[in-house]
Amino acid sequence: MKFLGDLINNPTAAVETMEKQRNIWKTIVLFVGTGMLLMTNFFLSHFTGGYPRVISFIFLLAVLGIILELGFVMGFIIDHYIFLKLTKTENAGDLSKTLTWCFLMPLLIYQVGLFLLNLLLISINRIEWIGYIYDTFKWLLYIWVIGLSIVAVLRHQPQSEHKTRDILGVIGIFALNWAIWTTLNVKFFQFLFVSFT
Repeated sequence: MKFLGDLINNPTAAVETMEKQRNIWKTIVLFVGTGMLLMTNFFLSHFTGGYPRVISFIFLLAVLGIILELGFVMGFIIDHYIFLKLTKTENAGDLSKTLTWCFLMPLLIYQVGLFLLNLLLISINRIEWIGYIYDTFKWLLYIWVIGLSIVAVLRHQPQSEHKTRDILGVIGIFALNWAIWTTLNVKFFQFLFVSFT
């Protein structure tokens, strides 16, 4: 619970905790969990009928979410690793691993919250509200991810004379990957709408 509070109120402490606790297996679990929730939330938010029978179908398709999320997160991390190497940042690989968690932890919290909210709105027959909630809160998620990433980068090199460059680098890399990911996802989700509606 303290860590969850730090993610909002004390990002420096949260980044320290992530640096100590992260490992490959926890990272894989985060990728799988957030990826499956991503697609599950999409289907719960946009398709209706046959509950709870349709949920088994949704969970089968949720595996696709892992691939979609992996593309966005790994694009951000790989591009940032290249940026760190070009700017001759020490321990660029270690920092990139921390940035992965700076992305995945807020994303997991967001997707879990959205999933629970989806189930609540389904139970009271108000699923139409979820589109507005999703479109509003996803921007807060992006701000949260960018903020944590900036804290991680600046904490990694506190004596850097190029803090503005580092901050703009995080924002620019995130924006570039978001634009690419959104364009590809629009085409993919259009295919899903045509196929399943």
